[in-house]
Amino acid sequence: MENKKHKSKEQGKSKKTKPKKSEANARTLKIVLIVCFAIIIFILVAYFYINSLRSYTYEGVEFTTVQEGELILYQTSIPVPYEGGMAPYNFYLRTNPKKLQNVPFDNSDFKLMQNTVLNFQDEFDCEGYGIIAIANLVQLHSSMGINIIKDENATCDARYNFMNITLGDKTEIQKIDENCYNIVINDCEILPGTERMMLEMFVKYSEI
Repeated sequence: MENKKHKSKEQGKSKKTKPKKSEANARTLKIVLIVCFAIIIFILVAYFYINSLRSYTYEGVEFTTVQEGELILYQTSIPVPYEGGMAPYNFYLRTNPKKLQNVPFDNSDFKLMQNTVLNFQDEFDCEGYGIIAIANLVQLHSSMGINIIKDENATCDARYNFMNITLGDKTEIQKIDENCYNIVINDCEILPGTERMMLEMFVKYSEI
């Protein structure tokens, strides 16, 4: 009899120490909710991170990363006259706009003019990139309604923008005088050099 009483007491204690089924379910539900919340947060962070890699805004000009085969381009657009109205015209940079900011350029008083004199002191082949760089720069001027003039005898003049593309020890844009710039190219970095100028042209055009 004493053994039975002792066992019944032990069983009563064990029953009291066991958590209730409802409490166990609540704890399980809490864990599931925490895990689901963590997954949602992870998905949102990943989504915004991927979007931040695909798009970038510089001084109000938005660029979107696009891929053409193995080629990665950075697309933006400007409004141009079309059939009596305005339509977006797409431009594609080869250099990441974030990296273009590393190309030195004192742009504090840079402005667009009705005419631009574009000269070359040196030849730039650079495996075909030279042709692409110059063509893009000329096309941007044309789309903005800016006349391109090639005059080897022209010099700095406040009446027009003067852009001279030349070789140097460092890729940068040097301000020589009012509206007068040397686009200095080192080690065939003609795309970063010319696209740095294009970047500022996009900004100024967006402000008009």
